[in-house]
Amino acid sequence: MILIGPVNYWLLKRYKRLFLLVLTVPLAAAITTGSLFAYAILTDGFGTTVRVRSFTTLDQRTGEAACWSRMSYYAGLAPAKGLILPPGTTVYPILANWSQDSRRMQRKMIWSENELRMTSGWLNSRTPTQYLTVRSRRSPMRLEVQQIDKKLSVVNRLGAIVSSLLVIDGSGKFHAAEEIDRDATSPLNEISRDEAVKLIFQQLRDNEAKLPERLSGGDRDANNWAGRSGRRSYARMQPQQGNGQLSENLASRALSDLAGLNGRPALELPPNSYVAVTETGPEVVTGPANAREAESFHVIVGQW
Repeated sequence: MILIGPVNYWLLKRYKRLFLLVLTVPLAAAITTGSLFAYAILTDGFGTTVRVRSFTTLDQRTGEAACWSRMSYYAGLAPAKGLILPPGTTVYPILANWSQDSRRMQRKMIWSENELRMTSGWLNSRTPTQYLTVRSRRSPMRLEVQQIDKKLSVVNRLGAIVSSLLVIDGSGKFHAAEEIDRDATSPLNEISRDEAVKLIFQQLRDNEAKLPERLSGGDRDANNWAGRSGRRSYARMQPQQGNGQLSENLASRALSDLAGLNGRPALELPPNSYVAVTETGPEVVTGPANAREAESFHVIVGQW
């Protein structure tokens, strides 16, 4: 404003070219607007980024799977088709308690036999948005545990790369493996219970859900700050009753139980069970077909 207004006027007057104001003002405004638009494209792009925290229970004996997932979206440009999810998915918007405008927002959806299409009002351009989804279905996903010459191995049929795996065999012994690709076979190494507890505790600590530091000052601080990129735009994402609500849910409670953080013994699972940390969630559907996951955390607790 200073450059286009006073500085521009002073320079043109000094060189006796005030008549050029009709050209320099719109040209400078166009350059400024174009620069802001280019910066927005370079930093956020047109795609959708989603950060997911999911917990899935998988009973391979019956084929039943239940998945709880919390999704944080940031779209440079809102998908034209909106969010497309399986028809058996329940969706809950996560709203800030001080955000009255979001409560009055109108949302439209088309619920058919084959899909749940959330067409408008669910995901807006350059607006951080969070949803909680719950899904239950019969799932073909599985982890095949094999025993050859008293040694255990697994075949990964979970439909996702397994970053870390803990297996409790039929006799209650613990086994571990890491970095198992889709449909790949990997041997299991026997470990002690203490090593298994340490491993799962480390995974949960490294992926603990926390509020960004800039939101620790409360609602007032949250209202006054919004970063430009998807990773920093949390101004409208504060939980409804402060920090405690990030851990006060069934999935976080189940994860804490695994690590023994709720007063119960850690890894209190029956024989023929496993805990897998995967790069993507096989039972998680993010909505946009081109959504890119970033810094997600997926845990599967299964039985065979």
